Amino acid sequence: MLGIDYWGVTWSFSKKMCEKNANLEGVGNRVVFEKADASNLPFNNEEFDVVVSSFVFHEISSIKGKKSLIKEAMRVLKKNGAFSIMDTFNNKRTYGNIEELKKEISKFGVKEIYYSDINTEIKLKRLMRITFKNSGLFYGQK
Repeated sequence: MLGIDYWGVTWSFSKKMCEKNANLEGVGNRVVFEKADASNLPFNNEEFDVVVSSFVFHEISSIKGKKSLIKEAMRVLKKNGAFSIMDTFNNKRTYGNIEELKKEISKFGVKEIYYSDINTEIKLKRLMRITFKNSGLFYGQK
């Protein structure tokens, strides 16, 4: 598995921390981490069997058109590959209408696409809350 991020001074975690966590979970020998920008992935077309993104696209400041990030993710996904992309897709200012976005993603070579709203709040131990405001999940197969 290959994990990418654009680690930098604005984040409280690093590549080293991700590698440490992978080792603690017993998967360190099966995971590689690389620094990369999701708006311009340094990989060949159709290089990966699976693409997973979790709350990344809305954070990317190097590009304004967030839909192009989805297109870039689909570029590196093999034909018949699976994808799961979670982000703030219900933010109409950023992504527009969900059904229109779904149609647009289909144009990126996707043969199956599904969408699920995940607007919810999760309460964790220590009274911490995580809110998935405006969030949704696109998943399917190319």
